[in-house]
Amino acid sequence: MAHLNAQAGVSSEVKPLTRGSLRASCHHTGPARPRCQWNILCLFCFCYTAILNSILLNMPGRELTERQQEILTFIEERQRSAGFAPTLKETADHFGFRSANSVRQHLRLIENKGRLKRVPRRSRALVVQGAKSRARSGLVRVPLLGSIAAGNPILATENVESTLEFPAQFFRGTELFALRVKGQSMDRAGILGGDLAILDAAAEVTSGGIGAILIEDEATLKYVHRRKRSLVLKAANPAFPDIEIDPDDLERVRVMGSLVGVVRSI
Repeated sequence: MAHLNAQAGVSSEVKPLTRGSLRASCHHTGPARPRCQWNILCLFCFCYTAILNSILLNMPGRELTERQQEILTFIEERQRSAGFAPTLKETADHFGFRSANSVRQHLRLIENKGRLKRVPRRSRALVVQGAKSRARSGLVRVPLLGSIAAGNPILATENVESTLEFPAQFFRGTELFALRVKGQSMDRAGILGGDLAILDAAAEVTSGGIGAILIEDEATLKYVHRRKRSLVLKAANPAFPDIEIDPDDLERVRVMGSLVGVVRSI
């Protein structure tokens, strides 16, 4: 041991630490001390373990916990029966959680395991990965949520009037719902009063696309044009004026979904 200390330049005697000795130790340029090497090795192992745990936590394919599987099953069953996913509040009430934050945390973990996909800033926009219910039946269930104004906005309720079934290949989308059109403001786009507008809540409405917009409790079907600080809703029929949503009113507006098809009775 004495031989090792002599080679490393470390005295075996214990001397009081002074300011001068501290300054000298800080400017030491000789070979690294064994204790420093050990500290560096411990720090490396700690960082490696933390990074590995983070990667494993976010790898898809990990098994769900019992509670996570129950939540995923609840979402799948609601999508099959109603045609759309439950809200955070509905899920929290079903499982007796005190707040929606608990549901949000479970959904994040389920998504990290590759079993669920969430669409940001979209209500009910949950896509179960690997779901086979549509392929088994060959049909997609689309909830009819009430009436939507294609002219002046009218009161729109999100109570499901009925559930419609269509061949799965008819409409693209993962969160489909239907709204009944009233008015003639979109007739130049081939959308007439009495038609059923089929929309996807999980799809973002691009600027210039047709979407359903909910303004407080009133809904309308229009071309959506996004400005730098505002939203402009344009009708296809020039007889109807534009509806401009000012920045102060944007909080009262919700984009319900993007139009993916129209159903008309003959």
